[in-house]
Amino acid sequence: MNLSLWVGFILCIVAGFQQWQLQQGYSIGSVNVRLATIKTYCKLANQAECLSQEEMSKIRGIENISHKDGRNVDEKRAV
Repeated sequence: MNLSLWVGFILCIVAGFQQWQLQQGYSIGSVNVRLATIKTYCKLANQAECLSQEEMSKIRGIENISHKDGRNVDEKRAV
């Protein structure tokens, strides 16, 4: 399997999944828990040399939503 085809795509999937959850109305806590789970899977993929260190560092850069920022996100959502 040619893993070079996935370079850049995995980061988009992770970041996109986080945004999708927010758009669907998931709670900030749920979004953060799922993001942490995905990061753990990515870490395992990196250890198995299926994910480059560069990709892993970019994925680590996707931050959890803080409680304060979460209130701002919630205020902008449709009820």
